Amino acid sequence: MQRQSRAVRALAVATVIFVSLVVTCLVLEGVLRLTAPAPNGPTTPSSVESAPSATVRDSVLAWSLRPSAHVTFASGTCPTDVHTNALGLRGPELGATDGERAVVLVLGDSYGFGWGVDERDSFPRLLEGMLRARHPENDIVVLNACVPGYGLLQQKGMLERALATTDPSIVVTTFSLANDPIDDMRFERFAAGELDVYDGGGETRNRLMRWLLAHSRLAALIDARTASLRLKLANSSPEAVTASGRGLRALLDCCSKRGLRVLQLQIPHRWEVKGRPGAGLLRATSSSARRLRERVSSEYGAISVDAAPALLEIQEDTEGAYIANDAHWTPDGHRAVAQAICDAMPETWFEAPAATPALSR
Repeated sequence: MQRQSRAVRALAVATVIFVSLVVTCLVLEGVLRLTAPAPNGPTTPSSVESAPSATVRDSVLAWSLRPSAHVTFASGTCPTDVHTNALGLRGPELGATDGERAVVLVLGDSYGFGWGVDERDSFPRLLEGMLRARHPENDIVVLNACVPGYGLLQQKGMLERALATTDPSIVVTTFSLANDPIDDMRFERFAAGELDVYDGGGETRNRLMRWLLAHSRLAALIDARTASLRLKLANSSPEAVTASGRGLRALLDCCSKRGLRVLQLQIPHRWEVKGRPGAGLLRATSSSARRLRERVSSEYGAISVDAAPALLEIQEDTEGAYIANDAHWTPDGHRAVAQAICDAMPETWFEAPAATPALSR
């Protein structure tokens, strides 16, 4: 009898809690319906910055920059003015070559692209100036083949496309701990003939969840407020990290077969550099991606550069390495990264071409 009485009391408490939560949700929903606009549909945490006038659908890469265009990428408070050349790359035309030119190809996402800064302040363009100053006897050109939102698998596709029209001897490839794993996982899901309907968000939701997001202000608000957290959790998942490993191996294998010298740049989370609360936890969640990148890069003999120390120094000594209220770098941040890359490149890379492939396993 006593056990039955306890069970009844526990059921009563659970019922009160449940009813209280339901009532609270209904009240909040009512308040939001009076004060908030109707939801436009589900919000997905995407690292793909979209600019319909600047990009075109691509059957291999999902999207690419429109060739010979002048457009503005709009994102928050830092619109980016972009001129593309005939190859669809941000920067000046390559021009004619006599075969003696040393071409450095930079592959990556919005960090290498120079999101939020002028093209002349992006690290690929700054790197070109530094290398020319260090090697005045050489004709050195740095091509910025970075496209916002690209993961490692798309970097490989961009490399293969660039090799058809250019003749690089050095490749600088970036690995962004903040989003490359999730970007590669999403890209893999659509790579089997579905790139024309590629979804940068990549979240799978059942019918009930889609209905709630379309009709409930409260559900839409929670969805929007948790988007960043969901992205971080998905980015550190074993599935995403494994996908990035496959992407990095495919990219470095392509470089190895072509005999290209490779420098691999690791891009840290912004919070690691800015020292925000939770930075240690965020670093821990990316530890598996860090270890994988280091292991794969070592297997292929690629030179590895971590951008964090250079960005930390700039963060402490200047107005900051990051644009205000944005995850991307200031001109000072780009300059620090360019210098770190320049310092890490061996002098021998700009001598006569090596007789054997630069990368080997």
